[in-house]
Amino acid sequence: EAGKDIIKELTGRTDVEVLVDPTMMLSQEEWEKVMKKPENLKTDKFIVKSFLGNSSDNSWKEICRIAEENDCEIIDISDKNSPYYDMGPAEFLYLEKNALLVATDSFHACVFSIIFSTPFIVFKRDDNKLESMHSRIETLLKTFKMENRIFDGKIDKEILKHDYTEAHNILEKARVNEFLKKSLV
Repeated sequence: EAGKDIIKELTGRTDVEVLVDPTMMLSQEEWEKVMKKPENLKTDKFIVKSFLGNSSDNSWKEICRIAEENDCEIIDISDKNSPYYDMGPAEFLYLEKNALLVATDSFHACVFSIIFSTPFIVFKRDDNKLESMHSRIETLLKTFKMENRIFDGKIDKEILKHDYTEAHNILEKARVNEFLKKSLV
């Protein structure tokens, strides 16, 4: 939505369409064909922590609390010292699909959580350099009626039980968008 507003401001055009991210045009089954279990993954019960910006102490405490309450490991794919830091996209997809929870500030981590029906929680970035990127996530969550995914100081247990039926119905409609049909002919 922020991009649409910028185009309107710069050009005066009001006919700009906001489409789903191209990664969402493929189905879960299509993405599963390219996923691969990380060789060093030794657990089936884990939380994926994927932050492009810095996380606050409170964010980290909440992620640890949920991990402890659910007896699972935290896989921090954004930590340079983690064995998962330099994994490829296929392994990332596996972790996203199979996580108990994805804790993130990353747009695409949210996208794949929706595609795979994986519970996720979104954290605002603490460093100002990357804050402007949050508008993409806000538009995504609004589009899929998942605004409750934004971290508000505590991770509610209901986050782990989300029903993705409505989000997937919205996604199916977005995939057959009339603008896309006309543009790709």
